[in-house]
Amino acid sequence: MAEVKTATGKGKISKIEELLDLGGDIDIAVAYIDMHGLKLVEDRVKTDQSNIRNVRLLVDLKSCSTNPNAVRRMVKLSEECPDRFKCKEYYVNGHPHEILHSKLLISADGNSVTFLTGSCNLTQNGLVRNREHGLLVQCGNDKGLADRTRAFFGDLWHDETYAKTVDVKRASEYEIIYRKNRRLDRRKGDLPPPGTRYWLIMCDPDSEENEHYDYAQFKIDKVTEWGNRGGNRPTRSFLKSMRVGDGVFFYETGNKRQQIMCTAQVVREARPDSSCMEDGIRPTVEIELKCRFSHKVTRDEIKLKPSLRTMELLVAPQLTVQRVTIDEWNEILRMGMGDQEQ
Repeated sequence: MAEVKTATGKGKISKIEELLDLGGDIDIAVAYIDMHGLKLVEDRVKTDQSNIRNVRLLVDLKSCSTNPNAVRRMVKLSEECPDRFKCKEYYVNGHPHEILHSKLLISADGNSVTFLTGSCNLTQNGLVRNREHGLLVQCGNDKGLADRTRAFFGDLWHDETYAKTVDVKRASEYEIIYRKNRRLDRRKGDLPPPGTRYWLIMCDPDSEENEHYDYAQFKIDKVTEWGNRGGNRPTRSFLKSMRVGDGVFFYETGNKRQQIMCTAQVVREARPDSSCMEDGIRPTVEIELKCRFSHKVTRDEIKLKPSLRTMELLVAPQLTVQRVTIDEWNEILRMGMGDQEQ
């Protein structure tokens, strides 16, 4: 029978060390790692007195959670100790499972198989700080459980389509992607939180009605009133519906212009008593510039994206204020965010 022990609460690092010190063939499949977790493995791989024969480390890089320094350290360790350490990444574009979410550490030495599983990744937070739950299982005479556990990892490791060896080139490529995603995450901190509404406002600098206002002027002003630059009924209704915190795309149109320039945020709502039916007064909101796009997203690029073909920008160009879904917002945000601020 298999012996099952709980590994719960702070200080589970001792359980990881115990498992690694059992030696034999060590298999690790985790969603992400950090330098702290990798050092536990590295110290044993590079020590002659260790009982470990070899380590196979399988990690997901798609989520960009693993620090690139740890990836480079993984590659260096595989070069220094090719007979004792190998590393692969799991998941490439097109895999139906999206990401590798496993947290599984296996020690197999002859007929003895022990594994640790639960919600713990190979990181300092997961091993030391967080109160996560795990199970330490000694398979004992339960060969069926031992075989199934090792087979699960083996299926992942040997899948040549979705498990790729991490080399120096891949580590460099990953670092570029990681840094870009970190910049995007930092910028998202200035953007509307999930659950708010999203809009697109259209400015035609060549139109006299727009008072020749354009993106260049918006960059100078940082905050501007918006409302007297469009006046049909749906536009007025949208302006009245805007709330503080809503996200806004600033879209420039006109001669040689058809592109989204930046994101903004509503900082003042339209007055409740504003009406375009009395004395020509139109609802007016205030918007504040947030993130400048390093790649201006053009109307033609939007048309080429199947997920964006239903945008009102394409089907209702007569509107100067339009609703944007959260999926459209996120897609255009990814298209517009580049490596450098303008």
